[in-house]
Amino acid sequence: MSTFVEMFIVSIDVIIIFQIIYLSNSYGKENNVMKYMNEIINLAKQNEERMISLRRQIHRCPEVAYHEYETAKVIRAELEHLNIRYKECGTGTIADIGPASGKLVALRADIDALPITEETDFEFASCNPGYMHACGHDCHTAMLLNTAAILSHFQDHLPGPVRLIFQPAEEGGGGARGIISAGAVENVSSIFCLHMRPGMPSGVFATKPGLIHASSDGFLVRIHGRKSHGANPEKGVDAILIAAHTVLALQEIISREISAHDNAVLSIGKINGGQARNIVCEEVTLDCTLRTLSEEKRQYIRQRINDIVTGTATMYRGSAEIEYVQNYCTCRNDETETDFSVRLAEELFADTPVTILKNASMGGEDFGFYQQLVPGTKLYIGSGCQEGLHTSTFRVDESGLYRGAALLAAIGINRYV
Repeated sequence: MSTFVEMFIVSIDVIIIFQIIYLSNSYGKENNVMKYMNEIINLAKQNEERMISLRRQIHRCPEVAYHEYETAKVIRAELEHLNIRYKECGTGTIADIGPASGKLVALRADIDALPITEETDFEFASCNPGYMHACGHDCHTAMLLNTAAILSHFQDHLPGPVRLIFQPAEEGGGGARGIISAGAVENVSSIFCLHMRPGMPSGVFATKPGLIHASSDGFLVRIHGRKSHGANPEKGVDAILIAAHTVLALQEIISREISAHDNAVLSIGKINGGQARNIVCEEVTLDCTLRTLSEEKRQYIRQRINDIVTGTATMYRGSAEIEYVQNYCTCRNDETETDFSVRLAEELFADTPVTILKNASMGGEDFGFYQQLVPGTKLYIGSGCQEGLHTSTFRVDESGLYRGAALLAAIGINRYV
């Protein structure tokens, strides 16, 4: 009996020793993470002036899809300054930091501007007439360059490689697909991005698990009639008449064929056609966009669009065809990556909880093409201003941008610790 008691006491002692060792290790790791977090924030702040300067330099020279030549020069010059190796992919750039082995995490920024005339009073306003950074891509690029500077400081201590993707042509050009084909997600285990969000305080983060962006289909409807004098319409086929009936019929798809519980939007933003008031119009072009949250509804509506466009044209003695000029899939955040990034953001900036959004955006985003291949999460960062995206007066409170750079760096450093 005494031997049994002695063995029992020894076993208890061993368990207690192991618990002490475990708690000591856990405490050390927690302190190490917190130390890293504080260092990341300090480096982000140290680089803040440089980051804002780069943002303004890029803002002055907005360039649209696949024409981001000067923007690419700025990005590559900064990477060279930081001694970071990179690969050129047209106007896109892929840079790797850290060891050659280990799980690879990717961070993406889009770099293109919009065909919008800027109407702000900034000293650094667009010097390229008719073009503007009205969606915050100048901020995304500058934040990722700050992240690059932070990661270069830690590159000998990174647990695995971090890839920075500076992607062209997000605004309708489907640039994600092009840079993916150039190897952007090769060997990538997870991917993250940040996007400016108006109406939220500067530097505050938001996201949601699951569906975060609708699919986006841009399409042209070309309606063909036959020209005649306006005094003799019976000798022609009026493309404007066909277009008018087509517009009305298309708008009835959502209101009469899609449940009110489903999200779908069909908008016709532009109509071109006609030569003179006394000539029956020969051709009309409708420029349209379709947004859906369900692939099933997306395919159903696309089929109905085809039925209505061709059927209406035939009914009025004309013809028509549809050309899809943009097709972005939905953007769906991986639950594991979203949970990780939310917890990390709230640890990094303990004073500011991450906003969990209730609804997906009906706006398009080609980040979904990355997410079809690897798990990933898109997060928002508040612009600190009310002016909306894609408006001529869009603006950003730059004081929160360092927080975005810090979060991206923290993700790169800690995702696979």
